[in-house]
Amino acid sequence: DQLIELGGKAKYRSQAASAAEVASQYQLKFNERATLVAIELLYFDALSAQQRASDLEAMMALSKHSLDIADKRFKVGDISQLDHKKIALDIARADNDYQMAKIDFATAKAELAKALGFDKSIMKAKLSQDWPNHEENLPQIDLEKIVNRPDLLANKNRTLAAENNRQFGRALRIPDVTVGLQYNHQPVTGDPARGTINTYSVGLSVPLFLRHSYQGDAQKAEIEYYRAKDAELRLAKDAYTDIQAQETDLEVKKERLTRAINSILPHAEQIAEKAEFAYSKGAINVLDLIDARRSLRQAKSEATQIRADFAKSLSTFKLATEIEEKP
Repeated sequence: DQLIELGGKAKYRSQAASAAEVASQYQLKFNERATLVAIELLYFDALSAQQRASDLEAMMALSKHSLDIADKRFKVGDISQLDHKKIALDIARADNDYQMAKIDFATAKAELAKALGFDKSIMKAKLSQDWPNHEENLPQIDLEKIVNRPDLLANKNRTLAAENNRQFGRALRIPDVTVGLQYNHQPVTGDPARGTINTYSVGLSVPLFLRHSYQGDAQKAEIEYYRAKDAELRLAKDAYTDIQAQETDLEVKKERLTRAINSILPHAEQIAEKAEFAYSKGAINVLDLIDARRSLRQAKSEATQIRADFAKSLSTFKLATEIEEKP
């Protein structure tokens, strides 16, 4: 017996499988890139935590030097006990911030180690200062080519697979035929003169869809096709909108980072340095000194956070705009 499929069932089944395979290949490429970006985000979180801890450690060293000066001035009666306690309290608060920064750094490195599959040796390592250059031009995008992004190509091929499955579901309503060929060799016993009997027969069978004609399979294939098509169009539209929003967000963070590095942070460092010198000479009171220190700590912390936010936004933006170049 030989089954002969009609209506192109074999073709649709083969095309659906091929499209699903291509979709999986594109999705794998996108997932690989997304995994690398996820690790980059963890790395920048750990790097920013390391930077905050390093900045606070350096400021703690300066604060202890200022405390030594305050001790000397207090002993000679140049400052009151209240001012001396204010300085000590500010240094204690700064030390608490430093201890919390060390905890945050250890936690961030642990998350990075788990993502990379490293052992405990990474906890003793110092991360390289591999920040992206904020002075470089932002990546140029061509929204017309975003359709060639791997995840969108995967959705497109899923729709193609669903379309072929829909055609296959429709083709199920066309009955297949079975052609049979039979040969019988039957020897006749007891009468040698009669010899043997050989018979040949050809058969053709066609199913009759009396109570079942694959309506459910066909309707399910239709639903899956429109669901896949809707997902393809919706995700493509969302991709355009998200990229435009990410581009605006990235430009704003770049401007904030440039302002923080070129203006805010240098001014805060100059003010703190002059305040330390002025206080050592008795030219300013303790509140002005503490205010200058807090402003510097805040400026350094904000600059580090803005740098990390910019680096993370740049990584996600590159992922969203990385297309599959076709030969």
